[in-house]
Amino acid sequence: MEFVMSSLRLEYVRAIQKSALDTTFGVLSKAFAGIEKLIELNVRTVKLSLGESQERLTGFFSFQQPHALFIQQGSLGLSALEKEHAYWPLACKVLSETQAELTILAEVQFRQFQHEAQTFVESIRRDVPAANEAAGAAWTFPKAPVEPPQAVGQA
Repeated sequence: MEFVMSSLRLEYVRAIQKSALDTTFGVLSKAFAGIEKLIELNVRTVKLSLGESQERLTGFFSFQQPHALFIQQGSLGLSALEKEHAYWPLACKVLSETQAELTILAEVQFRQFQHEAQTFVESIRRDVPAANEAAGAAWTFPKAPVEPPQAVGQA
């Protein structure tokens, strides 16, 4: 019986380690996908800004009257503000999508861990002799599902 229980524990520890590695790589994969989307957004934004800057500089040299140059410079602030208003909603969308994917992954992993822990405890409980019924009862998890902790910012 000692060998059976120790091999069960070793098997459980291996399953937990594998699950932890799978979870870690899943989280890293989702996080890097979000970072990749942000980098793509930033690259597009910089390319667009460089193209517009080149057009404006070329236009500055074509002005014949100095007051037209000042009028053009005054519109630069509005243009930058419009670009900022276009950029941040896209960046926030990428961040919120990434957070949602990570939250779903965490919930799935929590439920899987809860199921595996319950299975492990039940297997140990089956191996406990009838004389130790009280000790076996102490290992019993509640049957009602326990909700995972909520992610920060979700209420």
